[in-house]
Amino acid sequence: MAHAAEICQETPPDVKAILHARTPEVVALSGSVTLRGAVNGGNFIGSGLPVVTERSGQAVAAALDRKGAVLLSGNGIVLAASSIYKLVDRAFQVRQNALVQQRALALRGKVTYLVDLQQSAPARREPPASAAPAQQPGPPEGRG
Repeated sequence: MAHAAEICQETPPDVKAILHARTPEVVALSGSVTLRGAVNGGNFIGSGLPVVTERSGQAVAAALDRKGAVLLSGNGIVLAASSIYKLVDRAFQVRQNALVQQRALALRGKVTYLVDLQQSAPARREPPASAAPAQQPGPPEGRG
């Protein structure tokens, strides 16, 4: 695994928190089966996260720059965020997504991923310009 100092030196300045986790549910989806967004909190995963086999800090940081998360083949995940709050939420969502995806695959049915739903969803109507934006409770980062 790349040293955290190497990754930190290569990441954009807005990244304030980095996590490397060897969560078994996520490790299982870092090889032949692709981790894909299956539940609402995993929508940032989209159709998959970059998978890095090279363990250099530069390779991990370059992949992080694209999605904010990178799978390390057979070794877990590295996540990056602009705050600890966002990082913890993202780590929780990745694990939950991996669990739901594994259970859905175990049922041997068709798994409907979020990307598939977005492509088949009807176009949304834009709210009127005069509508006031909804105020979100919780910390400035939002509510996870």
